[in-house]
Amino acid sequence: MLLAISGTELNSSDSITKLINEAKKNEVRFVELWYPQNFEVEGVELTLELISEAGLKVACISTGSELYRAGGSLEDQKLLMQAIELAHQSQAFFANTYFGYSNIQDDKKAMSEYQKYLKPCLSLAEELGVTITLENEFDLFGVDLFKSDITRRPLSLLKMMEQVDSPNFKLTFDPCNYYYTGLEPFPLAYETLKPHIAYIQVKDGSCYSPKIHSQESSWKNYKDFDREYIMQPLGQGAINWVGLIHHLKEDGYDGFLSLEPHSQRSFLENSWLQSVNHLRTIFKQLSIEELKS
Repeated sequence: MLLAISGTELNSSDSITKLINEAKKNEVRFVELWYPQNFEVEGVELTLELISEAGLKVACISTGSELYRAGGSLEDQKLLMQAIELAHQSQAFFANTYFGYSNIQDDKKAMSEYQKYLKPCLSLAEELGVTITLENEFDLFGVDLFKSDITRRPLSLLKMMEQVDSPNFKLTFDPCNYYYTGLEPFPLAYETLKPHIAYIQVKDGSCYSPKIHSQESSWKNYKDFDREYIMQPLGQGAINWVGLIHHLKEDGYDGFLSLEPHSQRSFLENSWLQSVNHLRTIFKQLSIEELKS
């Protein structure tokens, strides 16, 4: 398996050298870049040049694009197509995206509309040899009032994946995001979706309780409707990472595990270090080789 460090943790005012330095310090060869956020300071050409000069590679270009935003969005379609072109330019494997939301929960309609907006994006991805990965999400921003995002429901998501049926359209599996929707990420969601999983986001979390967690915590808090959660050091939350990684090995997964710990800014370097070390401990325990290319 391959490790990557995600630039989602950086601000748009941060130089890409911060991500580069953290990757090198932790001996991680790949970075996940967020567009446009990670390109704001140096621009596209210089950002990619600095990454290459550091001996690093780009695993994935991620965006906040949601093709089903407010029932369908041409602006998000444009953003995803830009990410696909940038993935090709940077020799990245993947362009990551999200589903979106509407003012009604109607999975059949949502799948149909999403695929309509996906069609030109998928044609471009197939032409350029890039794989689009759709990431499952909880209601991070409090906008999906009707739970219309089908990625919350593995069976609905599976149905759409089977409808699209393209090697250039796969899934980014985020176990913690599924946990935050109130669903069992492993084994339930994983076993349902595993034929389509091409990329995995790594973080850990738990239910938040003011009796347990300090108000001065080093970790970020999130809500999904009436449930509140808090990020945790990898291996100390509710996600069964040892069990999942064991099954990934048994199932022949040799792709990316991209680290996005979602700690407070002041604790970011420590959280990356802890995450990398914990994954490598699991690799050693399960006799898994960490691939470098």
